[in-house]
Amino acid sequence: MKRHITIFLLLLLMVAAINPHDAFTQDSLFSSCGVLVQGDQCVLYNPTGGGFEAALEFYGGFQPGDSVYVSGIILFDCDTLCAEANVCIVNNSIGECGGEPQTPFNGPGILIQTSDCLLFTPFESPSEYYVLDEYGGFEEYDTVLVGGTLNQSCQTQCSEATGCIVGNTISLPEPPPDYPFEAFGTLYQGLDCVLFAPHGDTVAGFELEFLDDFGPGDTVFVRGDLVASCQTTCTGAIACIENNTINSTWMPVNPITGRAVIQLINPNAAFGILQATNSTIIDSITSEQIYLLSFADSISPDSMMVALLNFPDVIFAEPNFEVDFPENLQLSISFPDEYAPPLDIEADQPSSFFEQNSIEALGVDSANELATGSGSIVAVIDNGFDLNHPFLETASIIPGYDYLRDDTDPSPDSGLGSSHGTFVSGLVQLISPDCQIMPLRALGEAGKGDGFAIAKSIYHAIDNNAHIINMSFGTYKDSYLLRIACEAAHAADIILVAAGGNDSTEIPIFPAAYDGVISVSAVDSTDFLADFSNYGLDMDLCAPGVNIYSSLTGEYNWGSWTGTSFSAPLVTATCALMHSLKPQITADEAELHLRLSAETELGPGTIDPPDLYYAHGRLDIANAIWTLDLGSPVNGCGDVNQDQSVNVSDAVYIINYIFLPGSPPPTDMNSADVNSDGAVNISDAICLINYIYLGGAEPDCPEG
Repeated sequence: MKRHITIFLLLLLMVAAINPHDAFTQDSLFSSCGVLVQGDQCVLYNPTGGGFEAALEFYGGFQPGDSVYVSGIILFDCDTLCAEANVCIVNNSIGECGGEPQTPFNGPGILIQTSDCLLFTPFESPSEYYVLDEYGGFEEYDTVLVGGTLNQSCQTQCSEATGCIVGNTISLPEPPPDYPFEAFGTLYQGLDCVLFAPHGDTVAGFELEFLDDFGPGDTVFVRGDLVASCQTTCTGAIACIENNTINSTWMPVNPITGRAVIQLINPNAAFGILQATNSTIIDSITSEQIYLLSFADSISPDSMMVALLNFPDVIFAEPNFEVDFPENLQLSISFPDEYAPPLDIEADQPSSFFEQNSIEALGVDSANELATGSGSIVAVIDNGFDLNHPFLETASIIPGYDYLRDDTDPSPDSGLGSSHGTFVSGLVQLISPDCQIMPLRALGEAGKGDGFAIAKSIYHAIDNNAHIINMSFGTYKDSYLLRIACEAAHAADIILVAAGGNDSTEIPIFPAAYDGVISVSAVDSTDFLADFSNYGLDMDLCAPGVNIYSSLTGEYNWGSWTGTSFSAPLVTATCALMHSLKPQITADEAELHLRLSAETELGPGTIDPPDLYYAHGRLDIANAIWTLDLGSPVNGCGDVNQDQSVNVSDAVYIINYIFLPGSPPPTDMNSADVNSDGAVNISDAICLINYIYLGGAEPDCPEG
């Protein structure tokens, strides 16, 4: 590439030697080595190959006879005091020719007005400020993509410049990806199209890609990708919703008035965005460049999102949505036990807590013979924690945070639902008594919270080395913010567990429905699906969730409650036991192991996973723990990942190798051919699973 540029430049200079006006048009970019010569009146610049002599706007500290590299904009018919000059080169930089090597540059950044120049600072090097040859009409705070040749030893008239990018191109960066959109609203007839207006929005009109059989006047739920910069063909449409689905089923999700969440490519762009949208930053997740904005309540959320998404620096924008306990919509409340005896752990009192049948049937006592959760950190995101409760005083609590009051005390408020976090934590402590609990308060006493506080809590858990996160809350809004927070936790191999919802629906609820999150529905004490529980193929497991008994805050220390919020911590606590036995277990391995070890003989009979109503079966804590690390290598056969044991991670290794492009092959292919058929394929993973979980034949690999 460099050779082609050099040849092109030489050809250009040869043409210039004949007639410089034929080689360059006015305002052409120019860069070349040459020599400074003393004319009768001025110092002039003569480029290599000759052809013309130019007056420069800036000479730096160079003198006649110096070999220099000059870059700038070449002008003809310019006004100059140098009579011998054929042309002028303005806005130029100058440096030693043959000095510091010129390096190719191509990347995004932002334009910043310094005290004397408009300069370009790249995102990857925010402390560098480069002079450009060409600014293309862009202005301060514009995010641009710049290509050219970087010279960090040049001299310019810009006092704060640390280098130059010469011969540059400048353009807008590639537009950001489409954004998830979902809303309940009404179809109406526009001038030339049927448009969709979300309820509560008197401004927004969206063009849909698919209408199916719906028409003007229909009330519908729309989900798809919001494309703010689309070329709409519908008069009055402010954006397009592509790849959309449309139906009449809707679950209520409320955006918080006057609040928006954005993520930026570069925080330096925030000032211009705030000015343009008349908004202010009121909170942030600094490490992720995510910001919570406040704007006028009179502006509709959807209109504000379209405005924000038109800024190239915005990675995503969405309203800050409400998040609730599943029990809020179900109107489930706790029932205090006025007659519970005082806590006596040695005597298993109260027995309604320590010996409750629905949990004991999962094999807790048997599991605790092998593991008690020691070494596992469980982050519980909820609505407050009574750390003075007699039972939680026996727990190992590590510092958490209150993201509603912005302090380090996650104590609950008083009132309806205020015991939720205390109740959930008691269940974790019951099954995994030696784990450490990290209390994170992100919801209020009535079970109401918002996506931003939830996301801050998830990132807190990541930054403070949590191993498992319990999320007994949900929203029917597919929030981009909540999704990327869960993806970040999953990438850190944190095991995520979430309540599956209490609305007796198959509609996905989040975060339970996200990939990498273990979603938990509820069954009763006879292993029938609870009549309130959500279901569907997004679920992973079911667990007891009816009349569960645990710790309460307030006048009475104990009581019962019903909901998937209390099914989830049973799975969370099991993950803490698994992690304590096998600290290196990954989130994906834990999820697969729980599925494969689940009980499939349930109330309605034997299920065939994945089952629409019972997912992969009911949590079996004893089986999950006792089969976690079964057996040792048979002469290395089956130990695919070379960790000196044959377990579920070896089956996962084979599955990833087969189905995920780029996954590494087994170091020893013979050790992975566990059925000795001469190939490594899905049948080998099935053989390992049968061996680990069903008492199948031992691995039998080919010799050699």
